[in-house]
Parts: sequence; C-alpha cells; structure tokens
Amino acid sequence: MEKYEGPTDIFGIAIYSALTRKMEEDPEYRAFIENLNMNLIVELDYYPLMIKFEKDKFTITRDIEDPTVIVKINTQDFLDIVDGKSSIIRKFLGRKMKFKKGITKLFKVYKIFSKMM
Repeated sequence: MEKYEGPTDIFGIAIYSALTRKMEEDPEYRAFIENLNMNLIVELDYYPLMIKFEKDKFTITRDIEDPTVIVKINTQDFLDIVDGKSSIIRKFLGRKMKFKKGITKLFKVYKIFSKMM
C-alpha cells in the first residue's frame, strides 16, 4: 500500500482530489499542470493554502512561501468553484474573489480551476 503524502485538511484534500482526478482523465490538462511553475496561495476564511506547482508535480500545504499569485476567496465560493457550481470568472467579476498578488496570472489560475471540474 502506498503512503498518502497529500494534504491532511478538508480543503486541501478537495483540491488534491480534483486536480489528480482531472490529470488522470485529461492528458492535455496533465501537460498543462506538469508545465506550471508557480506558487498559488488561496486565502480562505479559516486559513491559507499553498498549491506549489513544480515541474512534473504539485503539492498542497499550509506552509506559505514565496507566492507567485495570492487569491482571497471565502470558503463557500471556493468550494462552489471546485464542485463546478460556479466559475472563477463569475466569482472574480462578482467581486467574490480578489487577487492580492499576480493578477496577470488570472488566465493560468482560471485554467487550473476551470478544467479541474
């Protein structure tokens, strides 16, 4: 049995599961994720999460370091995006999601989460 090395919190597990599922289903999405090189901080109501994309892998942690992009969003809105009930563009235009750093990476963040569903 493989040792699970993913996140241990509920939000991290939701993101990890959605990303890995989509990577298994869609080779184009896998190639996109494997070629990303960024540290994405998602600031939720309770605590921030960092999704660290490095060549050929990603990790999700609560340890924050050198962010490329910082996104602030409330937890329910974020879960709506992960569940496919809403989109990043809708939340961004509705001022429910704010970029604190890295607004120029909006398209990459959009691709990460819109294709994740």
